[in-house]
Amino acid sequence: MKGFRFGDLIYHFLLTLFTYPKAWSFLREKRLWVGLGEYNWMIKALIAAGIFFGLRMGSVFVDWISHFKAESPLALASTMGSLVTNISSEGYHLFTAGYMKYIILILMQVVVYHFMRRTLTELVGRAGGATFNDFLRSQVRAIKVGLQSWVLELVATILIGIAFGLLGMDWLEPAAKFTVQCYFLGFMILDNYNELMGMSIRESEKYTRAYAGVALALGLPLYVLLLVPFAGAVAGPIIAAVVGGMVMVRVSEQPLVKPQEENLSV
Repeated sequence: MKGFRFGDLIYHFLLTLFTYPKAWSFLREKRLWVGLGEYNWMIKALIAAGIFFGLRMGSVFVDWISHFKAESPLALASTMGSLVTNISSEGYHLFTAGYMKYIILILMQVVVYHFMRRTLTELVGRAGGATFNDFLRSQVRAIKVGLQSWVLELVATILIGIAFGLLGMDWLEPAAKFTVQCYFLGFMILDNYNELMGMSIRESEKYTRAYAGVALALGLPLYVLLLVPFAGAVAGPIIAAVVGGMVMVRVSEQPLVKPQEENLSV
């Protein structure tokens, strides 16, 4: 297994970003969503998540109603603007809270696993099993990976805060913490590929470090998409899973089979 190389990081990062526009076309052309209807328990989980997020957003609306005043058209416009601002702010904090983004990915795990597996099946012809037990094991694994990633992110951000504070470089601290968050978000997506390759979580961690550029480039757009209430929490993980599968088939030193370069050329 190759180690970390800065040149690879840059190449993998750019390749992954440039694959995003192609992933949407690939998803539609191959109809990767086919088969999702088989997972009723996944749909129930998403409904539960939607109710939870809806209640959080609804609390903002109730608070706005209780303070509603519209004595003139100008006042009405002002209060409506306040509602939009408050909902946007609540959505931002809800989806970017340290633990919340991992909860979203855990809830979306069945979807992520499905789209990763379907992507690999279309590109290489095989990608492991697809039984109920496979998805159940993947869900349990996602809980472990999500909890671990959250803890590691907390530790990393604390160490970053201490280090940059001692060095007097506080202005770089937010960017460093953001990079860490993007990496762990990307790792949660890439772990699905590694799982389909038969890796343990520990092996997946080591393997992903060699493809840190892919993880970062998966996590960056995913982080941004999670800022979009409701839709982003669904669309972000799906697109990231497709991109992750497309890129890893091309660059992984242990591909499932020889990649179909014509589908992945940049």
